[in-house]
Amino acid sequence: MELVKRQPSVGVEIGVERGRNALDMLEILPLKKLYLIDPHCSYDGIDEEYEFEKNKMMAIEKLKGYNAEFIFKFSDEAMDDIPDGVDFVYIDGNHSHEFVRRDIENYLPKRH
Repeated sequence: MELVKRQPSVGVEIGVERGRNALDMLEILPLKKLYLIDPHCSYDGIDEEYEFEKNKMMAIEKLKGYNAEFIFKFSDEAMDDIPDGVDFVYIDGNHSHEFVRRDIENYLPKRH
């Protein structure tokens, strides 16, 4: 099935981890830019022994050469780093109801 041809777009991914989803988006979608938000550090409710630094380095290596901009902050803190008028926001950070709801509320106004 052929993809619908669209104008290049600008997107945001909240929750990058190792960069697998971001790589898929960058390879499949006609993106001018993809903003990647992930603090890559421990926080309440997330195991401190999780390999944050290893995942961060894997994502950086996997996505180098693409028009992707890493923002190593929590999504609440990164809103001012994202321009208004983005085409989509892919939310894949903390999956608890409270965090997903807050990401939707915070980033919905960023879309045009």
